[in-house]
Amino acid sequence: MSTAIKTTSLRIRPDLHAKVRKLAEAEGTSPHNFMLAAIEEKARSTELQQTLHADADLRMRRMAASGRGLDWSEMKRYLEARANGRKVRPPAGRKIADL
Repeated sequence: MSTAIKTTSLRIRPDLHAKVRKLAEAEGTSPHNFMLAAIEEKARSTELQQTLHADADLRMRRMAASGRGLDWSEMKRYLEARANGRKVRPPAGRKIADL
């Protein structure tokens, strides 16, 4: 991976430019660094969202192939119990037609 810095330019509306300058100043940073951080945050968020969707698609395909799944109300009770520190058994998978 190249470590060279690439230069680009952004065309933004004057009102957004003023907002970025004001917010960057309040954060003690430059408008450039403020915008760079915003782009990095958006890129991270989008990558995570894409990974989540890919994982959900894979799980859905596996569930369809196996014909088994979990009832959400049972899973929710299980997760709430675990979040409250109780040791409980996870719900058993069932045939999708029975859900």
